[in-house]
Amino acid sequence: MFSSYEMLKSQIDYQMEDVRKTMKQCKSKRKKNKEKSRKKSNFRLEGEA
Repeated sequence: MFSSYEMLKSQIDYQMEDVRKTMKQCKSKRKKNKEKSRKKSNFRLEGEA
């Protein structure tokens, strides 16, 4: 029971670390896209004002 729990816990930790890495990559990609869209929206707002 205890050993299987430890194994499960380490496996989950490993998977969570993997998820965090992929989320970081996605966030950095999204950040770049956000900057682009922010420039567009700022340009649009200036055009309307």
